Amino acid sequence: MTSLSANPDMIACVLWLSALDSAQVERTQGHRAHGLFLELMRRADPALAAALHEQAPVKPFTVAPLQGRFRKLHPGSGYTLRITLLRSSLFPPFARTVLQGKEMLLGEARFALKEALVTPGSHPWAGIATWAGLLEGARPVEELTLHFVTPTAFSLGVGDSGRKRVGLFPEPAAVFGSLLRRWNELSSTPLPADLLERVEMLPCRYDLHTESLQFSKSLQLGFIGRCSYELHGAESDRRLIHALARSAFFLGVGYKTTQGMGLARIEES
Repeated sequence: MTSLSANPDMIACVLWLSALDSAQVERTQGHRAHGLFLELMRRADPALAAALHEQAPVKPFTVAPLQGRFRKLHPGSGYTLRITLLRSSLFPPFARTVLQGKEMLLGEARFALKEALVTPGSHPWAGIATWAGLLEGARPVEELTLHFVTPTAFSLGVGDSGRKRVGLFPEPAAVFGSLLRRWNELSSTPLPADLLERVEMLPCRYDLHTESLQFSKSLQLGFIGRCSYELHGAESDRRLIHALARSAFFLGVGYKTTQGMGLARIEES
């Protein structure tokens, strides 16, 4: 893992892992990857790991395996895992632990670290950013497209029956409301709380399908695919919406982003 010459607010790190034994890797590894990340942080700072586990409602990290199918791993075969750190203070303890080169467990599968990629261009899902940089690079677009790469869903609370309600379509209020809440919780430069009321966003094209994920205690549905939105409003507000869409690469969208869901990115023309 290379040191960072800049002082980014957000760091997306892709870990290339090499299997130490033969193992069957399940399609849903998000909850196991979540446990691996917390274990890495615990090795560096047990108190910090405990705080990250308990912190709510917005956690300053996301975790997502980049494989999406069942795989039979053999010794030496590779597996990639993506971790984003949404506070710069998390990078030193994380890097310190990763550089120790100790064995990593994903469920019962044992891995050695082959490479940790952070610098932009080293991997499509690696990179760094600052909140100011996301704003400076934003444009007053009239249309944008988001690609939802892992199953994405939104918590709609509990219904009258007592069952949890889940949103399975990328409604603008849900997608950008999720991003706005995370931005304002984590950033030192919050965006206007009424931003979504000032810009009309209309889904104009989408190609989506649902997929189920089996977590440790429950089955979770989510949508995958692309959705394009038309934007109507003042240029300054459309620029802020574009910045929010760019932040999806680091923040993720929807819920359970710390367990593999909601991996998303803007598709820039």
